[in-house]
Formats: sequence, C-alpha cells, structure tokens
Amino acid sequence: MSQVPSTPPEAGAASAAEPRSRLLDAAVQVIRTMGYAATTVDDVCAAAGVTKGSFFHHFKSKEAMALAAVEHWNRVTGGLFAQAPHQQLSDPRDRVLAYLDLRKALIRGAPPEFTCLLGTMVQETFETWPRLRQACDAGIHGHAQTVARDLALAKALYAPDAPWDPEAVALFTQATLQGAFILAKAQGSADVVFPCIDHLRQHVAHLLGADDAPASTLKETPPMSYVDGFVTPVPTAKRDEYRQHAADVAVLFRQAGATAVVECWGDDVPPGKLTSFPLAVQCRDDETVVFSWVSWPSREVRDAGWKAVMADPHMADAERTIPFDGRRLIYGGFEVLLQA
Repeated sequence: MSQVPSTPPEAGAASAAEPRSRLLDAAVQVIRTMGYAATTVDDVCAAAGVTKGSFFHHFKSKEAMALAAVEHWNRVTGGLFAQAPHQQLSDPRDRVLAYLDLRKALIRGAPPEFTCLLGTMVQETFETWPRLRQACDAGIHGHAQTVARDLALAKALYAPDAPWDPEAVALFTQATLQGAFILAKAQGSADVVFPCIDHLRQHVAHLLGADDAPASTLKETPPMSYVDGFVTPVPTAKRDEYRQHAADVAVLFRQAGATAVVECWGDDVPPGKLTSFPLAVQCRDDETVVFSWVSWPSREVRDAGWKAVMADPHMADAERTIPFDGRRLIYGGFEVLLQA
C-alpha cells in the first residue's frame, strides 16, 4: 500500500528534482552509509544520477557539498519534527514524551536508513575538518534547543523546584540517541536502539512526574475510529522490496497522525470462484495478495493526514518506485464498528 489510485504521480515526476537537490539527497544517504572519508564525489554523482560537471557547478569541493548537506539535513528533519502531530498537543509534557515516541517510530531498516548524518560525520571530522565539526555541532544543538523549550515549559508545570536543567536534559536526549545509533552500527541492527529509547523515555517521564512505563507498553492497542483498508497484488519475488517500500511510507502515515500501519503478506488466501481477494485485484500466478490497513483516531485526522502524506516530497519518491501495479490496488475508508 502506498497511494490512493485516483492521485497517481504526474508523468515525468522522476526528473522534477533539481540536480542540486538530488546531489544533496544522495550525499546524505551515501555519507550515512559509507562515512565522510570514504565517500567520493564519484559516489555521490552516481547515486544522484548527475555528472561531475554538474556537481562542480553547484559545489566547489567535497567539503562544500558536505556543509550544504548539513544545512539540507537540518532543514528537512527540522520540518519533519516541526510538523509532526505531537506539536498540536497542548500539554508540553505530552509533547516531550510524544517526541521520544516519534524518535522510536522512525527507527526502521538498516542503520544507514535511520542514523543521523550529523552524528555520523562529526565522529570522523571533529579534529580534521573544523568547519564540518562546527556545522554538525550547531545542527545538533539547534535541534536540542527545540526539545529544551518544551522541557522548560513542562518543568515549570510539573517539576518547578527540581534541580535539573532543561537544556542539559535536552542534550542528554540527543546523546542517548546518538549513542544508540553507534551501537546499532556496531551490531549491524536496529534492535539495540529500541530499549535505549525506552529507558530514555522512562527517565524523562520520571523527571516530569509522568507514567514511567516504557513507550512500547503505554498503548498496546491504540483507540481508533477510522481505518483505511487496502488490497494489493504484489509480485512474489518482490516481497523484500515491497516490505521496505511499505516501511518507508508507514513513517509518513505515522508522522501524519495514524495510530498504526499494518501490512499482511497473503498466506492462506483462497482463489475463489465468484469473489475473493485474488479475483478482486486480478492477482496473477506470480503475485501474492497483500492486505493492509492504516488506523486513525478520527475521520478528521485521517483526511488531514492524507493531505499531509500526499504533499510530502518523500511520498513522490515512493510513488515513483512502487513495486506493484497500482492500477489493480483496491482501497476504502471505514468507520470502526467494533474494536475488541
């Protein structure tokens, strides 16, 4: 599942991004995968699909590209967090804890897909490339300041006499996340990150006098009043490709207010004679039916959420690479009648 079929990507969308933007997106991914020192201009050009002449038209050097990539990263991630649903919460303590829940929800895929560009780069450049170190430091501190503002408001409400400093705690959240990313790289797995964020959340909740249960146990079955359901025929050989595609899109839905995104790979799906899942999507012999749903707290949140998802530039990227025939996808929106 990735899109409402009535809103297909425009023809030629794959070439819509400007070369500079493609280079910056490529730089972010290549550096997170290979590290700054090992990344070459050729690597970035190949990933972006542009020539070296185009590269040097936009950047004088590899360092200039990296500095621009830091600005690009700060702008994109800053917008992601500024527009996240938790920003609409009225209670600053709820905003802080929901921010940590979002950080956990964003952990998916292999380490290069979720780790921080700034943390990755500064580990290599802190002594040899002072301008990069300063840029990374400014970016990390700038993001920490956004967390510190809500921490200060929450402290004033719930722990006014406590001796801890909101700015120090905000930096502690970033230190924990960056440290967890290092562990994920060392182990080659995201598994170690989740308990680190859970313990961080427990600590912050304790400082603010909130429920100190791990984030993963606060709402095992979140309430929902509206569900979008999808049935999709996916080439069986592209199961892993589809799973990654679905994981990328799921992040966009969660950021837009969805309470859950579930993808189910067909296992016992009878072909039927009059009606069936396979018949409904004209499933072929080399395809498998995928049943998916996205749950929402309300129809209003769902409608606003879809607008946000479809307007997100990452959705355009996902639509250009869908690993299935979107013309045969069926979908619908449903009010929840019973949740047991």
